[in-house]
Amino acid sequence: DRYVGREECDFRVLSRAFDTFALRQLAEEYAHGDIKPENIVVRDDGSLRLVDMDAAWREEFDPSDAEECGTPEFCHPKRELARFDKHIDDFPLALLSVIFAASAIDPVSFRGAVERGRLLFSPTLIATGGDAAFERAKWLLLGAGDVAHYNIALSLEQGSGVIPELVELLSAALSAGEQHKENRERAGIDASTFRDANDSAALTAERDGGPSRADEEERLLLMAAD
Repeated sequence: DRYVGREECDFRVLSRAFDTFALRQLAEEYAHGDIKPENIVVRDDGSLRLVDMDAAWREEFDPSDAEECGTPEFCHPKRELARFDKHIDDFPLALLSVIFAASAIDPVSFRGAVERGRLLFSPTLIATGGDAAFERAKWLLLGAGDVAHYNIALSLEQGSGVIPELVELLSAALSAGEQHKENRERAGIDASTFRDANDSAALTAERDGGPSRADEEERLLLMAAD
C-alpha cells in the first residue's frame, strides 16, 4: 500500500480513482469521519481504501457517541460534534475530489495540497470566498473544460458542509472524465501547456484592460452550457 500524494502519483489516474472511491464510500452504510490523504492508501491494483476508523459514524450511533470532528484542515468550519451523521464525509470527499482534479491539470502547483500533513486550501477561507489557491483551482478546472469538478468546487462554498447532490456531481465528473480525456488526446493538448498559456493570457488581458478572470469565467460557463 502507498499513501496518496507521494511522488509516483499520476494525478489524472488518481483523480478518477478517487471519484470512483468517493461514490462507493457515499453508498456505504457508515461514514468515516476523518477523510484526508494520510487516511487513504492506494492498493497495488490502483484502488483506494480507508484506514483509521476512530471517528466513524453508523446509523445505530447516537450523536453523543461522537468524540472527534475529524481533521480541521479537511472539514467544513461549521462541523461540530453535535453534527454526527451520514453527511460528515461530504465536505472532505468533495474537497479532495477538487484537489486531485486540479492536480491533474497543474501537478506542480497543487502537489502540496495532497502531501501528508499539508493542505494548500483553507476550508474556512473557501467558505467565505477568500481562498486564492482555491479560486485558482476553480479557474483551471473551468478553463480546462472540467465543468463537473468546477461544480463540485462550487458546492464547497455553500451551506454547512452537507452536500446532498454530491453523488450526482461525482457521477457527472466520472461520466465526463472519459470524454474529456478523449477530446484532449484528439486535440493533442498538454495540461502544463494549457496551464501556462491560460494564466499568461488571463493576466495579460487584465493588465491591458481586457476581460477579467471573472468575465472569462462567465464566458466559459456560457460556452459549457451550449
